[in-house]
Amino acid sequence: MSRGLGVFGECFGCVASSDTSSCMKHAHQALLDVYTIREEIGTVNGLTVAMVGDLKHGRTVHSLIQLLSLYDVKIRLVAPAGLEMPQEYVQLAKSKGIDVTEACSTATHCDTL
Repeated sequence: MSRGLGVFGECFGCVASSDTSSCMKHAHQALLDVYTIREEIGTVNGLTVAMVGDLKHGRTVHSLIQLLSLYDVKIRLVAPAGLEMPQEYVQLAKSKGIDVTEACSTATHCDTL
């Protein structure tokens, strides 16, 4: 396991891997997404990040919301009725002080999607 995944897993009290039995089912993708945001925008902190689509079944967004909860961000979740982000992930982000807004239409202001 890479050191980045080890640190990530330690933050959530579990083993982080691509294995579907771990708590972080797509930790590699979440790390790559945050890396891309940092490379393209210069920072993650202070951004408003929107996740759009099937947030219920999309395991990559489940990992991403957990990782983004370690930053100073606002998260906008946009999904059709019935495909919303599972509340366990929303509550985790909110418990870390993240401003999370859920909607069923396109986000009005976001720095990145």
